[in-house]
This record gives sequence, structure tokens and C-alpha cells, in this order.
Amino acid sequence: SELELHQIAIGGKRSVLFSIFGVNGARVSVVPGIVQAGGITDIMHVGRIKGPDSEVSVGGRGFVKSGRVIFRGVMDVKKGVVGSKASEKFRCVLLDERAEFETIPSLFVEEDRVTAEHGASSSPLSEDQIFYLMSRGLSEKEAIELVVEGYFQDVYERFEFGNELRNRVRSLIE
Repeated sequence: SELELHQIAIGGKRSVLFSIFGVNGARVSVVPGIVQAGGITDIMHVGRIKGPDSEVSVGGRGFVKSGRVIFRGVMDVKKGVVGSKASEKFRCVLLDERAEFETIPSLFVEEDRVTAEHGASSSPLSEDQIFYLMSRGLSEKEAIELVVEGYFQDVYERFEFGNELRNRVRSLIE
């Protein structure tokens, strides 16, 4: 069996996303999309792999402007779950100097014959990308909007209300 969970958190003074999964021979994928402007978003995902050939994947992305995002991921891979995979990854773009991104990944692996990985990255918008687009005639605002659009495009496409989500993201990052 397979479960794919898409979560979105947009703004808010304090937002919390939490999920916990116990997996035995199945595949679970969690895809959070975060846009924070001025508040705090706290994300906690726990994946427990209990059976062989199971998979838990948490992979999200977000934007922070004058706010804070905390990503906590716990993967608990039990003995005997040969051939299983555990993955947690999060990418975050910092839109101003007051933006913060903190990641606290945890992997507990009791079996040698598995794949387990974690990773996180955060960075400001690429000045090179913005400069390149401006050299092609876009204003700085238009260039930033285009880069944000490209970065979050696959998140928009996962939701029926993708256009409304796109407009809300635009309003928050202005």
C-alpha cells in the first residue's frame, strides 16, 4: 500500500504540522509546503519502519520572510527491516535578513541493510538569478516573483486550489 500526504502551512502567528507513521511493508510520503511571514511554523514528522521493504519519505520546501520555520524529523528504523528506506529532506529560501530556518533531524537505525538519509538546506534568493532576470528586462519584483514561482511550482500543482495558493504566496512575500 501507499500513502502520499501533502501539507501546506501559510502564514499564521503560530502554525504546527505534525504527523506520525508506523510502516510495515508500505510506502509513506509526506510533502510539506511552508510559507511563513512574520510568525513561527513548527513541523514535526515521525516515521517508524517496522517491516522489511518499507519506505518513509519526508521532503518539503518553504519560504520564510521575517519569521521562523523549525523542521524536526525522526526516523526510527527497527532491526530486521531489510531493504527499507528512510529519508527526510527540507529546503527553505530565506527572503530577508530576519528569516530563520532551523532543522533538527534524527535517525535511529538498528538495521545495517537499509538506506537512511537526511538533509536540509537554507539560503537567500540567488542574487545571480535575480540579476540575470533583471538583465533580460524584468524589474527586481518581477524577477523575485518568477524565481519563487519556479521554486514552488510543483507544490502549486499538487493542490486543486493551486491558483489561490499561488496568489496567497505572492501576497505574503511582497
